[in-house]
Amino acid sequence: MALELDGFAVLHRIGANRAVFEGISSEVAKVARSLLVKLLKDKRTGVDGVRAVRAALGAEPFALVVDGLTDAEIKSIAKRLDKHNPVLIDGDAATVRKLVGALADGSTEPASRPRAASRGSTKAPKSKKEPTAPKTIARISFKSAGATRGR
Repeated sequence: MALELDGFAVLHRIGANRAVFEGISSEVAKVARSLLVKLLKDKRTGVDGVRAVRAALGAEPFALVVDGLTDAEIKSIAKRLDKHNPVLIDGDAATVRKLVGALADGSTEPASRPRAASRGSTKAPKSKKEPTAPKTIARISFKSAGATRGR
């Protein structure tokens, strides 16, 4: 029967006793960064989740993690967090990084979906015609109703 290891408790103890774990400090940094990147790239991590991560880490460590992301990674994260923002269409990676940072610290909210341009805006609006009363027919002929087909 395998025992489960509490990873959070182990990482907490490693962080509390840095002198003891000095030999693996570079590995700890790599693992911590990879875990944070994995969390940021997760589909289920929304804007509220990113804000919670930034609040837990602090501004500077979060900024270091975001700065370490590749251009493709930061753009995919930004598209997931704020898919209607026009910065994503023509913005460079630095602008997209600023957008993710602003979304994380709460200074920017995700952009709302743009409304589609209405079609036919160059045409004049149609005038509504007033309904007319139906014409009354004096007499209806049923002469053709009794027709028979000849063979």
